[in-house]
Amino acid sequence: MQWRRLWLHLKPSRALARFDEPAMARLESVIADAEAGHRGELRVVVESRLPLRDAWRGLPVRERAVQWFSDLRMWDTEYNTGVLVYLLLAERRIELVADRGIAQAVPDGEWQAICAGLIDDLAGGRPVDGLATALQALGRQLAEHFPLGVGQVDHNELPNRPVLR
Repeated sequence: MQWRRLWLHLKPSRALARFDEPAMARLESVIADAEAGHRGELRVVVESRLPLRDAWRGLPVRERAVQWFSDLRMWDTEYNTGVLVYLLLAERRIELVADRGIAQAVPDGEWQAICAGLIDDLAGGRPVDGLATALQALGRQLAEHFPLGVGQVDHNELPNRPVLR
């Protein structure tokens, strides 16, 4: 199993090619729109493969997503409402990491539905459309559970630009 996983992270891949500059600009715009009207923050990380040392030692994909969540300082938002969408292309894995404020508010079925839709779009060869749809759904969840109060202004605490590696 370890060798198979290592091969997934060594073999050549053109998967990141779908995330060209127009796609990145679209996702950045979708994030900005999805963050309007609530106190949440959204980020996207698309990683083509794990660093080889992590693949070799069997780092769980969830743990890698949590590392990104921490590295991007998503746990440092004022209302604990950061949500990270993490894609690991080499293993075709998706992880949603939500800070404690929003994680407690959204039922598990909602998280699963968002992931299921993204999985369908990824399987259909529509990664950018799938991410856009997932981000819009996450924005609706954040707006439902953490709307801006009367007179509150939305302060963007994190960059909207997706991270590609």
